[in-house]
Amino acid sequence: MRKAIAPPTRSTKRLALAGAAAALLAGCATVMTADAPAPDTEWRVWGGSPEQTHYSELTQINPGNVDQLEVAWTYDIGTDISISNPLMIGGRVYLIGAGGAIVALDAATGAEIWKLPGQAPRGARGLAYWSSPDGSDQRIIYNKDNFMRALDARTGRPIEGFAVDLRQGMDRDPATITTIQSNAPGTVYGDLIITGALTGEDYGAPPGDIRAFNVRTGELAWTFRPMPRAGEPGSETWGPNPRATLGGANNWTGLTLDEKRGIVYAVTGSSTYDFWGVDRPGNNLYANSIIALDARTGRRLWHFQTVHHDLWDWDIPTPPVLLTVRHGGRTVDAVVVAGKTGFLYAFDRVSGEPLWPIEERPVPTRGVEGEWVSPTQPFPTKLKPFARQSFTIDDIDPSLPADEREELVARMKAARDEGLFTPPDIIDTVQMPGNIGATNWGMLTGDPKTGMAYVISTDVPSIIKLEQVSRIVAQGATPYERGKAIYGQVCAACHGAERQGSDGAPSLLGVSARLAPDVIAGVVQRGRGHMPAFPQVSGPAMGELMAYLAENRNARGASAAEGSAGEVKVEAQPARWRSDYGYVISRTTGNPMIKPPWSQITAYDMNTGDIAWQRPIGDDPDYRGPRNGPTGSAPARIGSALTASGLMFVATAKDRTLHALDSRTGKTLWTGALPGTPAGLPSIYAAGGRQFVLVPAASSRPAAPGQASSLRNAFVAYALPRTAKR
Repeated sequence: MRKAIAPPTRSTKRLALAGAAAALLAGCATVMTADAPAPDTEWRVWGGSPEQTHYSELTQINPGNVDQLEVAWTYDIGTDISISNPLMIGGRVYLIGAGGAIVALDAATGAEIWKLPGQAPRGARGLAYWSSPDGSDQRIIYNKDNFMRALDARTGRPIEGFAVDLRQGMDRDPATITTIQSNAPGTVYGDLIITGALTGEDYGAPPGDIRAFNVRTGELAWTFRPMPRAGEPGSETWGPNPRATLGGANNWTGLTLDEKRGIVYAVTGSSTYDFWGVDRPGNNLYANSIIALDARTGRRLWHFQTVHHDLWDWDIPTPPVLLTVRHGGRTVDAVVVAGKTGFLYAFDRVSGEPLWPIEERPVPTRGVEGEWVSPTQPFPTKLKPFARQSFTIDDIDPSLPADEREELVARMKAARDEGLFTPPDIIDTVQMPGNIGATNWGMLTGDPKTGMAYVISTDVPSIIKLEQVSRIVAQGATPYERGKAIYGQVCAACHGAERQGSDGAPSLLGVSARLAPDVIAGVVQRGRGHMPAFPQVSGPAMGELMAYLAENRNARGASAAEGSAGEVKVEAQPARWRSDYGYVISRTTGNPMIKPPWSQITAYDMNTGDIAWQRPIGDDPDYRGPRNGPTGSAPARIGSALTASGLMFVATAKDRTLHALDSRTGKTLWTGALPGTPAGLPSIYAAGGRQFVLVPAASSRPAAPGQASSLRNAFVAYALPRTAKR
């Protein structure tokens, strides 16, 4: 699947790799030039391979010459945003460009071959590719507006008649489903494309079924329901008929495939509502789990749940990685999983047995009124955490201004903090890792040759508090108060409880003075960049939200759409949010609360289970507080890529820098400037005899909504100069 057109034989490839490695390790005086052609090698799958290792066998760029890298070409997308991991197949790069355009470029030069505008959402992380055995039918498959679609990879023309309505078959009225498509591309197995779902995290979201469709016809082949129907295995862990009202438990981060065995590995997130589970008593199988499925039929082979009855939004956020390791004196095909908890898990990928014991340990059980809390949670015994799992007063960043530090100290003294699994409460509750996660999508990488696994982590604490909806939104409440409740449900998790912004989202303080109501409404309902769409916020509810954003406590009148940003007129409406929905979260999240390092790379030797090295990445010592924007640490949603020559490529956001590290030691060997903010995964391939590292540096956003960005969003391809020597 992953071989390029007319590749060298396996034996010649092994000899070439062995020769290059021997020359490198021996430190011989042989001249290494970039003129020595690299065999055309593709990047056919999001993540580099079905095993999700982000690994390339190319060695033309190596530790001895990486400091000579230069920009070979760029593909600008203006002020738009893209986080897609480009594919390279048959000498063409396929990526998502400005305005959701799907674009084909010459892989060696970056020249545009064809472009189909307005096809993919900007939050899409990549594309899927399928070809018939004889190559006569080649398709790019993607999601748009809750449909799965396809186009001809050679011409860019849409495939007529291929439009799969992903809202169908979810045990819900399709008209009530506002979002279901996954931002992660599907996984191709034979003539099937297997996909998860992005269901949303608000009340009423649909369940997150995993489904396979025929890639030629679009017909449904099989469905696996991580939230079971009544009577199916696992349904007893949810309460009665969970699919009627509950949602989530979805695979939103992408799938991993063992092609030889025909096993697909899915990881899932929490059920809705993330922080309150009174309406879902029990462990909630198969949320927060790794699930091994027969790729042909969808039959469950085995599973392991990493968090029981999740109340912390601790999804498994990144596709698992398949590695082969030496364990207990034998060779074991393993699957490695990284959780938002900061734990790494490893299993025999066939049997599902943990490589090292995982213990159920007692945890705090006092939740809010009516809450069911699991009395135990699973703790790996051998694999040490890759991120901090506690946040105390001693951990507060000493560089905070004195008044901010005093306020935080007082707040933490009054907060509830009983360890890693402290349930959310109606008073401040310390959560570490915060619900953005110790790691996030694309931040787990593996070396199939050495059995090493690499995790990028962020140390971002949260202080959370639950507020009862029925106390905030009641019959006769003011539009401002209802708007505050709506904000708490759909906005606060990213933009902060008080609109102050966070590492992942800008401040909304004063946004109504900068943007007109119709612009705000458009962003809320259609999304922008990383922000998902919330089309359910409409009519009077939109006016109420804008009343809160404008701090208009006296809002009243006839129409939700009328009025200026400073005077939003809305109807006095009864609450539309059910009082029995329980609680919404208010949250304070951010790196500046905790002392550095804020982001690290941890290298695990999965043959032994030991940490080989750990080092900070991208920390900015001049960072001072949330008002200055995102931290200098590598944020969630930036991944790395590896090469057989012993290099790791990873980008950092605030300093807009691509780093090349020695994957054996973590030492920085080279850095290169990027024109825009990176997000997503680099791609590594060879075309025309040159090896390229292609980086999506296309996630820059304005300093504030409505302001122009001074940065340049682009995909940047690095390569050695044609005359490079060492």
